[in-house]
Amino acid sequence: GAGIVGATAAYYLSKESDLEVTVFDHGQGQATKAAAGIISPWFSKRRNKAWYKMVRLGADFYVDLLADLEKSGQEIDFYQRSGVFLLKKDESKLEELYELALQRREESPLIGQLAILDQASANELFPGLQGFDRLLYASGGARVDGQLLVTRLIEASHVKLVKEKVTLTPLASGYQIGEEVFDRVILATGAWLGHILEPLGYTVDVRPQKGQLRDYQLG
Repeated sequence: GAGIVGATAAYYLSKESDLEVTVFDHGQGQATKAAAGIISPWFSKRRNKAWYKMVRLGADFYVDLLADLEKSGQEIDFYQRSGVFLLKKDESKLEELYELALQRREESPLIGQLAILDQASANELFPGLQGFDRLLYASGGARVDGQLLVTRLIEASHVKLVKEKVTLTPLASGYQIGEEVFDRVILATGAWLGHILEPLGYTVDVRPQKGQLRDYQLG
């Protein structure tokens, strides 16, 4: 898989001089390319602490990734720290989320500046934004162009990319994919993990999930 997980793994593995890395991706149904790429996990009220830790560290990891790519001379035009505006129908909940984000900023300073803004103040940052009296703003919110991100990672890694739909066959020693045999395999196929593992006798509780989001480009 050459989505965000597979492409990132390939990039860092390519730095190991004793490894030869090949990436297989047939190029259809990839969540990374379809996603809006919003990086703002800090306001989530999910009770799952392990989930929040994962997404928080994922947001923080971009700082290291950008630095590593810049060192190698690669463009980092896929990442834009634009800030995030959080609106609620019940604006009384903004205070609660503001306090939550203040606490979380202690372990994740990437959140940046936090403020509850009225419409006039918000319009100084985002002209024309309407339909609210107050909103919550965090300057550290960012957006990632997923398709451009994986393109840059594969370019920087200089690995072999095979654009085919393949199957995995375990051998006594290693794994066969297509006509090649590998010592180790990383399955970064996202929602399609079952398609790889079910023929091998495994059942996984991973399914595609459909979502819809409006993405506006302002001139």
